[in-house]
Amino acid sequence: MHNHAGILSFVLWVQIPYFVKDELSHPNCINSNTPSNSLFEFVCTDFMGKIIQNRIEVDKSWEGTMIMFPSSLYHMVSPFYTSDDYRISISGNLVVATQKNNFSYQ
Repeated sequence: MHNHAGILSFVLWVQIPYFVKDELSHPNCINSNTPSNSLFEFVCTDFMGKIIQNRIEVDKSWEGTMIMFPSSLYHMVSPFYTSDDYRISISGNLVVATQKNNFSYQ
């Protein structure tokens, strides 16, 4: 689980070599209380301070889709098991550079 510097972060999914239904029925998920193979998740607290997870079931149908979210929002992606092919995504952060905080990313 991690977050980023900047104002906004994004993920664009280019290639996803699996389907969520296959991932969540994989043997390592069968007896799990929280099966998470291949999921993209945001983690935050609700108004009562309880930790909550917003799970996004990203699979082949998400190819070509981009999401943007506040860079400070904690998130994570879980590994997949039903394919030996590559999951390809493009991600980045939008940062406002000022004289006070000259961010330099290379």
